[in-house]
Amino acid sequence: MKVCELVRLTKKVKEGDDMVFQNSKEGRISVRKRAIVSEETVKESEANYKSTGLIYVVNVAETTKRDKIVAKENKEAYTDDNQYDANGFDANGYNKDGFDKDGFDVNGFDAEGYDAEGKDSDGNDKPTL
Repeated sequence: MKVCELVRLTKKVKEGDDMVFQNSKEGRISVRKRAIVSEETVKESEANYKSTGLIYVVNVAETTKRDKIVAKENKEAYTDDNQYDANGFDANGYNKDGFDKDGFDVNGFDAEGYDAEGKDSDGNDKPTL
């Protein structure tokens, strides 16, 4: 995820037979000062700004700061041993690896991707050796 500013470009220049928006600092109007968007959205806006006139401008310093905060929060959420009972399960009944006492994840699949009946998510049987 990136911390960005969504801007509308106002200057157009002739490119071939078409008039397209030019990405220049003096021709920008802020539409949204702070937006948190996926990297794919940023890339898409960079690929299409000439026709749409909208582009996400990444704030690298704010993105780095946000990434550190999110990483810290994620680390605390998954490494806090106090959230697990004496048997190693959290309040929802899952262990640190995301499996319940019977060895199934929240979607009902085991570590190999099969449900209690030995079927995968497509309904195929677990291969036997």
